[in-house]
Amino acid sequence: MSEQLERIEKSSVNDMVIQKLIDEHLEEINNPWKLISGRRFNAELIDPPAFSRGIYVCNVPLGAIYVSDQLYNHLDSEELRYIVLHEICHILYNNSAANFLLEFGKSGFNLLLSKWTKLELESVEDILGGVKTIIKEFGYPGVEEQVKRNQELNADKYAVIWMGNKEPAISALTKLVQGKVEEISHITKYGRFEFPLLTIKERIQAIKQLKI
Repeated sequence: MSEQLERIEKSSVNDMVIQKLIDEHLEEINNPWKLISGRRFNAELIDPPAFSRGIYVCNVPLGAIYVSDQLYNHLDSEELRYIVLHEICHILYNNSAANFLLEFGKSGFNLLLSKWTKLELESVEDILGGVKTIIKEFGYPGVEEQVKRNQELNADKYAVIWMGNKEPAISALTKLVQGKVEEISHITKYGRFEFPLLTIKERIQAIKQLKI
C-alpha cells in the first residue's frame, strides 16, 4: 500500500449513509454479497475527492468506496448516490485490477528495455517519458490513458442509467470542481494530472448525450 493510501485509510471512518447506498444498489442488482464498505476520509490537496478499491470475482464484489469529507458535505442525497454508483461500477468492472495489470505490464516492458539497451532503468523511464510527451503533443493518447478515460465515462454512464436521472450527476460533477467545468477531472496518486486531459465539461457533455 502506498503512503498516500495508508494515510487515507488511517483517516477514514465507516459511514452509514454511504453504506446504505452501497447495500441498496447491491440488492437492486440482485447481488447477495454485501462486502463493499462505505467510508469517509479527510482529504489533502493531492487526494482524489472520491475513489474505490476493490475486485469482483465469482459474482462477489469486495472492496471499499471512499468519499472525502470535503465532497460529502457539499452533496445532496441524490448527488451522493451518483458518486457511490459511479464507484461501484469501477469495482464491478474490475477497473482497479485492469489498471494494476497495465501498470505491471508497463514496468515489465521498462525492465526488458533496460536489459536490451544496457541502460539504467531510470534512464529508460526518462527516455520513454520524453517520447510519451512528444506523442501527447500530437494528440495521440497511449493505451493506458485511453483505458482510464473510458473507465470514467463508462462509470458515469452506469450511474446515470441506474438512477434514471442525469441532473444529480451533472450537479455533483459541477460541485466537484466548484463550478469550473473546464478543470481536469482526475489527478494521479502523485498529484499530477493524467492524460488525456478528461475535463468535467467532457464528462457532463457525455452524460447529456445519454439516452435513458
